[in-house]
Amino acid sequence: MLKILLAYDGSDEAKRGLEWVTRFAGDVSVTVIGVAPTLGGSEPIADSVDPNFDVGVHHRRLQEAAETLGEAGLAVEVVETAGNPAEAIVETAESGQFDLIVVGTRGRHAVQRFLFGSTADRVARHAPCPVLLVR
Repeated sequence: MLKILLAYDGSDEAKRGLEWVTRFAGDVSVTVIGVAPTLGGSEPIADSVDPNFDVGVHHRRLQEAAETLGEAGLAVEVVETAGNPAEAIVETAESGQFDLIVVGTRGRHAVQRFLFGSTADRVARHAPCPVLLVR
């Protein structure tokens, strides 16, 4: 069985990643991970989630992604967590022994990645398995 970890936040980039995952066929299991960002320097718990982040909308987006994958005939599970998105994705991939991570990316230039950081870039550099970056 192919185990895929799909990083999903409801953005256009994440939706393109979701669309790519629906193309897989056969014995495939997909875990959709959504990470609520926490305030810098705080513990990765729900109480420290950035107050500008709408947890209800986040939850609905993850459920919609799961429905889309289910309609494509894929076995799906949803994982909701809080913390640094790149770290949470990599840690989940390590503990779940996934075969592939799928992450949507904006395709920023090197200077923009340096100044603003990139979750996709960090995941690609530290992942324990192959990473499919979808633009």
